[in-house]
Amino acid sequence: MFVRDAHAYTIAPDDWKVLLSQHRRWINSTVHNLGELVFLDQLCGFCCFSMRFVVMIDLVSMLIQPVTAGYVRILSSLIAYLIYRAVALKEVIPTISIIMIAAVYGSQALVFVLCAKWDMIGWMVFYILAIPLFFLVLPLYSFWKMDDFSLGSMRVVLGESGKKIVVHVRRLVFFS
Repeated sequence: MFVRDAHAYTIAPDDWKVLLSQHRRWINSTVHNLGELVFLDQLCGFCCFSMRFVVMIDLVSMLIQPVTAGYVRILSSLIAYLIYRAVALKEVIPTISIIMIAAVYGSQALVFVLCAKWDMIGWMVFYILAIPLFFLVLPLYSFWKMDDFSLGSMRVVLGESGKKIVVHVRRLVFFS
């Protein structure tokens, strides 16, 4: 049900320790929930078109995410090396490699030009720089600290005078 007057409040993490703790809880709860969904009998579909298959793919992709980030780095380094050999060393490179690289990057560039979303290029640079953090550091940290059940101090904030204040979430009545 859509409620126009609904309000949501959150406290964004302003500290690296709080961000790590928050993402650790999110990733661990996601792995747990996907693991629970795999064993449900009420999931719709059949064979590779079932929700169980989609959930299993999501679970497996989440578990191998750090390794995938490493493979992406290795493959991008190999592509950069191929381009360097072709341009600087004037060596003969298999033509199919250059055609495939040009097709992939050319199609992405074509989408950028046709959609004229130039601000997305800046966000793409930010995303590429953040890939090691969100695909390597945070998942590895969350799996390493999987047995840590502490919630941290999410409701404690520092006031203007430096005094610790506990923020209480007021109880909202949805239906009267």
